[in-house]
Amino acid sequence: MFKHAEWPETCYIQEVAYWLSFGRIPEVLMNVEESIDENRDVDRRKDSDARFNGAVWEFDTGYTELEFRSLGIEVDYERYLQAPGGDYTDQVGRWEQILAERISDGDQDEVRYVQGKIADLKRETAEWEWRRSVEDQTSTAVDNARAYLFQALSSGQLTAIGWRQYEEGSRNEIHEDKDDVPDEGEFVTIEKSKWSLRNFNWEESTLKHGRDTMKAVQVYTGDVLRLFPEPICKPVLVEMVKIFPGVALFANENTGEKAIRAEGRSPGRPLKGDGAIKSVVQNYFGERIRKGDVPAKREALIQEVADFVKTAFREDIKRSTIQRYLMQIDDAATSKKPNNIAQNSA
Repeated sequence: MFKHAEWPETCYIQEVAYWLSFGRIPEVLMNVEESIDENRDVDRRKDSDARFNGAVWEFDTGYTELEFRSLGIEVDYERYLQAPGGDYTDQVGRWEQILAERISDGDQDEVRYVQGKIADLKRETAEWEWRRSVEDQTSTAVDNARAYLFQALSSGQLTAIGWRQYEEGSRNEIHEDKDDVPDEGEFVTIEKSKWSLRNFNWEESTLKHGRDTMKAVQVYTGDVLRLFPEPICKPVLVEMVKIFPGVALFANENTGEKAIRAEGRSPGRPLKGDGAIKSVVQNYFGERIRKGDVPAKREALIQEVADFVKTAFREDIKRSTIQRYLMQIDDAATSKKPNNIAQNSA
């Protein structure tokens, strides 16, 4: 949402549900090494690992602040981003067994170490449970989207493909002349009659039907857009919106201006690295400078920019960097002024 995005050729089924729920566009999951080797863009949904054994790459990194806002869910988003994505209960159990052994050995240093480890894991588990409780509040919206989507798949309006393992001994019979075909299985079209809600795992994108198991189940995004050209979610109602890469700015008479992250976790793609902070600062504050809507003192303006970046991007920015961004705004404004060609008379 609120960012330039390129649709991949295919996407997992749950990603379609997020498109319908929030307008979230699936991202290309680039396999960099394979793309370099093959001299083309290779998406992990259909890369060599997926073709070999139906591997599913992590595609769900959590909800964005804007998505929570669209459902009216108030959340400490910084805490949400920091919360772990898994349950450590089993690990706590194993470490408690180790603790019992260390106590019986009488090794007090080891006992204190293991006790600290258990305490850390319990805190992590508590944070994970809190994160789950927040995400559970989105269930109604996501389940409604899943219902729309399942109806389309089971009626044949939308066709999916999934990776199916070859039956024993059938590989050579079917693909004896195709050296490039993986040994384990292949992607096949899933018949509409095979769809069952109870047998589909949305998070792992796996469908079971009788003895068949289809992994890495996905659909072509072109088909998705033809059937669902727009999401079914309600738009976020605000008095004024400004959109920049990675962030949306909302304002109303009650709360003033507020920066909302339009992106959630995005491993390997830090916003500062994309140049998004520079773009947002120079566009947003450049407009305000032109209108005269900024503090008169330079130091106050620099502090306002720093606070803005901290709120919008959860990052600290150096004073020298802010000065450089503002100087470039000043230079751009100066270059647009007409030359003064009037000459003073003697």
